Amino acid sequence: MSTADQRQTMGRRICVVGSAGKTSLARSISRKTGLPWIELDALHWLPGWKESSPRQIQEKVAKAIEDAPNGWICDGNYISKIGGLAIGQADTVLWVNMPWPVVIWRIFLRSVQRAIDKKPICGNNYESWRNLISPDSLILWHLRNPRRSRLMRKKISAFAHPDALVIEIGSPRELNRFYEDQELVRET
Repeated sequence: MSTADQRQTMGRRICVVGSAGKTSLARSISRKTGLPWIELDALHWLPGWKESSPRQIQEKVAKAIEDAPNGWICDGNYISKIGGLAIGQADTVLWVNMPWPVVIWRIFLRSVQRAIDKKPICGNNYESWRNLISPDSLILWHLRNPRRSRLMRKKISAFAHPDALVIEIGSPRELNRFYEDQELVRET
């Protein structure tokens, strides 16, 4: 995995995995390159926060990839449900591996903002105050799983194409530098 020279040329089939910034990064790359963005959260979550079955999401991801023969940007962490379907075809894997406190803080701020502004997320779902404090909340999941980084490293090693360029982005400073090096425009 590379972290030193993030100016390396990315391919045209890019998977963005990890936490705290992956979706914004994927959207920025999609805007710059014109490649379609495949948001796994939107494909996975059905209305009312119901989860797609592994078969359902695999079919949706396969169709999205098939519909983008010239390349795509895929973001999400559903390797346990889709295996190497996306990451195994990616020529570039960007692993946003922020420190645990940064992840918790960003998820908290984002969840509160989403509960306030009620914009649709993950398909046509909405963040609510109830979701924010429920036993299934994303914040609680991250609090219960502080070793997620080690698990993601294993998944990337197991499922990424052996020739894929894998870039680990391990801090907010590295993420900022990546945006600058790739001449990406951040969302406001």
